Amino acid sequence: MLEKLVRVVSLSFAGCVVGCGFSSFQDPCAVPNVECDFMTNSYGVETQWSFYSGERGQPLIIAVHGFRGSSFDFQDFFLEKYNLLSYTQPGHVPSDPLPVKHTIPATAKVLEDIINFAHDSPFIYEHSDMENVYLVGNSMGGFTVCQYLNDNPENNLNAIVINSYDSFSSEFIQTLLSVGLTLEGIFNPVRDISSLSEYCETILDFDVSQTLPYTNHNISWIISDRDEFFPIEESRTLDFRYAGDVYEIESKHSLYFETVKTIRDIVNDLITSGGVDY
Repeated sequence: MLEKLVRVVSLSFAGCVVGCGFSSFQDPCAVPNVECDFMTNSYGVETQWSFYSGERGQPLIIAVHGFRGSSFDFQDFFLEKYNLLSYTQPGHVPSDPLPVKHTIPATAKVLEDIINFAHDSPFIYEHSDMENVYLVGNSMGGFTVCQYLNDNPENNLNAIVINSYDSFSSEFIQTLLSVGLTLEGIFNPVRDISSLSEYCETILDFDVSQTLPYTNHNISWIISDRDEFFPIEESRTLDFRYAGDVYEIESKHSLYFETVKTIRDIVNDLITSGGVDY
């Protein structure tokens, strides 16, 4: 029991440091070829976005929640080639709170706003291949992407979901989330964590199995063999349960620099050839 508690606290602290407030990445607006601004979402709240312009005519990647816990740490990921649009996800990273409860459907509505914004932006639309749009959702961003696909089945978009699929059902995971939020409040007291807490509460009831089997979207899954949240045995069955290809990498839930390159290679092959053998 003590060993389990220590592991919970250790994992929660790691997740807190990596994903909840101690940003170690560069200001996206200080990176060349990056345009940053704000848009007003459906809730009347300003959402900051960043567009990383790659090669003209390349597909547009819309990144939902970054690899180190931030929506803005994708700048070194596809910058050399693909066009990349990222934004501050409500309920995580510095972002203005919504006037409604921060549920997964609420954040999916903001993603819908971002997608519409991309189509309405002359620069993004003319610079990118808007017939090939990829939603890349990592961790909590994966829940947002799956919810968006369910809410908008008519949109022909590709999705790549990383380390995210079903609800956190076990008592252990619920305890981990609770401890993680508590540690966030202790080690980062200046930040209001109520929106993140609301989001995590809705994750516990999220069941993608009720929606994804009935969508026509092209979904690929990237899973980590040592993910603390999702047992690898279950992750390996995603292709049977929800369709789509599954690619397994050697990593924990939090993706560090050495694993990000592997993911970049997988995503690149998915975009250029429609599939890859890993």
